[in-house]
Amino acid sequence: MKPNPIQQRAIDSTADQNLLISAGAGSGKTATLTTKIYEMINRGEFTPDQLLVLTFTNNAAHEMKERTILKFNEQGSPRADEMLSCHIQTFDSFCQYLVKTYAKELGIPDQFTIMNDSVLESKKQEAIDQIFEEYYQDSIKKDRLLKHLVKFNIKDDSYSKKMVSALFDKFDTMIPKRKEEFVNSYDELFFNHKSYQNLIKQAVKEDQNLIKKYLMLCQMICDHPELTEYNPESSDTFIKMIQDPCYYSYHPEIINLPSHPILDEIIDKFNEVLEYNDESFYVELKKMVDLNPDVINGHKRPRDKVINKSLALLQPLVKELIESPICDGDDYNKHYSFQEDIHLLIEMEQEVEKRVNAYERENCAYRFSDISNLALRLMTEQKYASIAEEVRQKFKYIMIDEYQDSNLVQEKILTAVSREDQDIHNLFMVGDMKQSIYRFRLADPTIFLGKYNRFKSYEDAEEGEERKILLSKNFRSRKEILDAANFIFENILSVEMGEM
Repeated sequence: MKPNPIQQRAIDSTADQNLLISAGAGSGKTATLTTKIYEMINRGEFTPDQLLVLTFTNNAAHEMKERTILKFNEQGSPRADEMLSCHIQTFDSFCQYLVKTYAKELGIPDQFTIMNDSVLESKKQEAIDQIFEEYYQDSIKKDRLLKHLVKFNIKDDSYSKKMVSALFDKFDTMIPKRKEEFVNSYDELFFNHKSYQNLIKQAVKEDQNLIKKYLMLCQMICDHPELTEYNPESSDTFIKMIQDPCYYSYHPEIINLPSHPILDEIIDKFNEVLEYNDESFYVELKKMVDLNPDVINGHKRPRDKVINKSLALLQPLVKELIESPICDGDDYNKHYSFQEDIHLLIEMEQEVEKRVNAYERENCAYRFSDISNLALRLMTEQKYASIAEEVRQKFKYIMIDEYQDSNLVQEKILTAVSREDQDIHNLFMVGDMKQSIYRFRLADPTIFLGKYNRFKSYEDAEEGEERKILLSKNFRSRKEILDAANFIFENILSVEMGEM
């Protein structure tokens, strides 16, 4: 299929600028990407081995290389065979390529293997069990551990072991230098008055958002009082509404009615409370516990079944929130009471890390995170400067698919390979915030979003300036499907909901 004008603009873009392609689902991004690879090689701008094309799955990398080779074969070009030398691969494969190529300089065998996840989990749990047992055998360490256990465990030490395991998994995703800085400065960062106030503000914001959600549900109830007729003896109908956003779809007889005047006054009172952004928010919230719908602003109102239904949702929530330790000032002391527990957990995690690392060295088996960090060292540490320059000179143009799923380590490697610190602009990044699916693997879609917000549109950018192109035309679905999807998401996607 012939590219449309927007796709053609991306294909024809010059290689001396950083270009971000925001490509919606079904917009032909893979076709655009492979056509650009083909055109750049065919025009003689680059040889296949000068390109670095990265994605996140082996299937995607294989499909991209296969499509590009097919284009050359269709034209009867001898360059089809040269494409075999093109680095179209996953980020993990590229990191392995770097580490294997320069294994001698890193001081590791070049015949290493990637550790199986089940083996890693087994060795991690084995190390945790050993360390806990050693603490039980040491009288001083035992006292520290037992004081911690009584705070967080009921019948055994399993919850504390899970915390050490979770800490190991979290630290495993961090750049080693950043992890070291984080651990060394933890007390300074989190055990001071300023950090405590930030935690309070965060708690207030979360509780305020919860109240706003419930106020919206109350408004829904009062807008549709006829719902009470389905089950006048209970709130089952309203619970269904809360749990199933599609409830209205099954009850087309439900129509919008004018807002309820009593509820409007109640919402106004809550909105006054929501103006407070510190501990005083909870002080004001206490005043709302015994809110009586019969008397609002000093005026007697008739008892209203629908209003009572609404408050049946609100009042338990308010009571739960004001029982927080923040309300009686005890949260400050509780916050600091966890300091020794955190020290203990970090201490144990670091010992687990040492033992897992020892097993890796003995068996020449490494985690993907280890390989990524070794690749990062090659590209950023001064003692490997000549190697980093060799890699930079090899790859003249870098293209990344599914860029929204990259993480901080990958971004730093990308920046180093592309010579961005030397004011070289040779990045072609393709992605879509709405298709980010690897948060569980610590993908950070805000990396994509930051560039999307910073880069200028293609038309407004100056020569050589960072710019973006939007591929928004969907070739995959019918108009009716697209209209329905757009109607739903344009009403719910925001910075608060979906981070965009």
